[in-house]
Amino acid sequence: MHAQLFQTQWGWGAVLCTPKGLKEVFLPKPFKAEMFQELPKAVAVLENESHPAVLQLIEYFSGKRFQFNLEFDLDGFTQFRKNVYEKTIQIPYGRTRSYSELAKAVGLPQGARAVARALSQNPIPIVIPCHRVIQKDGKLGGFSGGVTWKSALLDFERRHLENGGRNSETSTEPAECGAS
Repeated sequence: MHAQLFQTQWGWGAVLCTPKGLKEVFLPKPFKAEMFQELPKAVAVLENESHPAVLQLIEYFSGKRFQFNLEFDLDGFTQFRKNVYEKTIQIPYGRTRSYSELAKAVGLPQGARAVARALSQNPIPIVIPCHRVIQKDGKLGGFSGGVTWKSALLDFERRHLENGGRNSETSTEPAECGAS
């Protein structure tokens, strides 16, 4: 397993990859040193941008990518979590679904809490867009990177869609997002 760092207008992020695929995404932090502190100690860090996940995340954060085409390493995950993640990936860019809608989609109509629990353990945010899943009353609910991140990502995607898919100079995250 190795890590690769990348820089966007949102800060410094990182991915963990194995030969099977993307294992984990670390949301950007304002400073590179903060990102190094987030990474597991025994992981080799490569600072080039050659992995497809890095390139696609940079495109996402610059408003040029709406969906990802990546292989994942989900070894050790239950089939239920894999199913939840598969259905979450199908939520369109800039749109939301409720936890209960997602529960129905995975065949567990009364399983909104189980879906929320699975999403709270999502190691691949953005790519598996759990930020697009909200409560049925319209409230944001939780997010592994914090509610400020979730709100900023949803606003970014909505503004980008409203702008006709063009990158906007105002499509940057609030300063407090990087600190989450």
